[in-house]
Amino acid sequence: MHLTRKAKTAAMVVASDWVTVLGFIFGGCCSNVFALENLVRDVPKCGNLITFAQFFFITVVGLPEHIHWPVGAWLPRLRERQVPLRRWMVMVGLYFCVSILNNLALGFQISIPLHIIFRSSGLIANMVCGYFVAAKRYPARQVVAVLMVSAGVVIATLASITKDDGRAAASGGALWCGVPESVVGIGLLTLG
Repeated sequence: MHLTRKAKTAAMVVASDWVTVLGFIFGGCCSNVFALENLVRDVPKCGNLITFAQFFFITVVGLPEHIHWPVGAWLPRLRERQVPLRRWMVMVGLYFCVSILNNLALGFQISIPLHIIFRSSGLIANMVCGYFVAAKRYPARQVVAVLMVSAGVVIATLASITKDDGRAAASGGALWCGVPESVVGIGLLTLG
């Protein structure tokens, strides 16, 4: 099959875009997780500082896009928004609270792989909210898929807790108010 010049050019552009996207996803995400895992291993309670730095960086980078200096004004003003500021504040506040809870969980013997798996397991919560709040109906195939993913998360969580609790018992027992630390961490992740 002979490809035209346009088709070859389009295929090259798409291929280069995919290489770039995959490089950013795997290179950026994997290096981020690797760095986070090393930081948390050395200083388990450093997650809040990292979250503060992320919020500060995003604010500094994004703020110039959202402010302007009116002619003759002494102070800058926020540009007019389509979404009210109160709603943005609620969303940012919720995201900040979830980030803090997730950071606290890392200080309770939660492994980074389990943390990633657990944070990616919002499918069942989304489906339940969609069903009850938005009155969405889902095909049986989607429900079964979400249940299977959720079962995998439960299995990974139980395996991690058993493994961590076995190590904790061997090292003298890492308990927090009589509860294994990993169970407290899972509770914080669930709340988040």
